Amino acid sequence: MLKAENIHAAYGSSQVLFGVDLELREGQLVAMMGRNGMGKTTTVRAITGLTPPSSGTITLDGRDVTRLKPHQIGQAGVALVPEGRQIFPTLTVRENLIATERHRRETTQQWTLERVFDLFPRLRERASQMGDSLSGGEQQMLAIGRALLTNPRLLILDEATEGLAPLIRHEIWEVLAGLKAEGQTILVIDKNLDEMAVVADYAYVVLKGRIAWQGDVEAMRATPDFAETYLGV
Repeated sequence: MLKAENIHAAYGSSQVLFGVDLELREGQLVAMMGRNGMGKTTTVRAITGLTPPSSGTITLDGRDVTRLKPHQIGQAGVALVPEGRQIFPTLTVRENLIATERHRRETTQQWTLERVFDLFPRLRERASQMGDSLSGGEQQMLAIGRALLTNPRLLILDEATEGLAPLIRHEIWEVLAGLKAEGQTILVIDKNLDEMAVVADYAYVVLKGRIAWQGDVEAMRATPDFAETYLGV
């Protein structure tokens, strides 16, 4: 579904990515891991058009989207749950959700407001509350629901469970496992290796702007001292 080849990206004169290659097949949940500041978010920003690559190619379903604007990439079927959630604080939960609602002709099982409320019952309970009145976990649920209402081909989550309580973190991973079971293609950045390994099909490790390791979950578990070597934990 998504293929990034030899991606270089920079912020001004500071180059961050040095030839990143990444591939997702339809229906996969792919994990991207690495220490802070290694280029994971920049890779996501390159894919979504927020930080256009200085060189390289990104294709979605065979279509070259490398030079498209962020809204055009969104219209092509890529939805981002950004780090820090970035919900609209002065809109209600319901308004946050319907602000991005979009139907796709090629999608047989459309995401609707009611379907998101079924996925996250707490959002239904808080539908009339302002976004900034929610807890961190509820805001993450809202950010995921908002992304799903665009009916994406590819769902990207940057730091999916960062800063969340263990119970909420587990709930988010259960939701991602359910989405994957329904055929949703997902790219997720997160540091919770044990929970990620349960649902991920494939993993990439980014180190100093390059892919330092890649492989399936079985290979990851078989790699000696994987967490210590690549994640610094």
